Amino acid sequence: MKVEKATEADIPALNALTHSCYRGQESFQGWTSEANMLDGNRTTPERLLREMGNPDITFLKGLNESGEMIACCLTHKQGNSIFTGMLCVRPHLQGTGLGKEMMAAVATMAKSLGCTNLKIEVITHRKELVEWYERQGFRPTGKSTPFPEPTIEFGIPKLDLVLMEMSKELL
Repeated sequence: MKVEKATEADIPALNALTHSCYRGQESFQGWTSEANMLDGNRTTPERLLREMGNPDITFLKGLNESGEMIACCLTHKQGNSIFTGMLCVRPHLQGTGLGKEMMAAVATMAKSLGCTNLKIEVITHRKELVEWYERQGFRPTGKSTPFPEPTIEFGIPKLDLVLMEMSKELL
């Protein structure tokens, strides 16, 4: 997989890929679906455009040999940390190591920016995802926050959800 920086021209594909991984029927083909916990969008083209306008935010895209976007993630430089979110791999390709490849690309980018750790937030109900990140070297920081208020741009919780912060030191 080739990983490179996404541009505004990639917004429609980023939005579609993110939705397919987290919401809707297609998301059930993989193991990252949040459709049982959240309704609505995971993001919107308008939100992606706003985020791309922030110089501290970079979207990475993973491309297959045909140039099709099969993975993506958001990175947000915050001091000496890179916050990573919206890690997506096409549902039918999940479990093939592409998520690990994307996280390796994030770590390489973080090191090139002088960052010393990666941070993420995971919904605590997502035990399998928490365990996946632990296998990648992330550890809970002890910080948690309530899930954001329901919005058209982020989703409408069906349950009381909590986001747990996890961190990984870069060597």
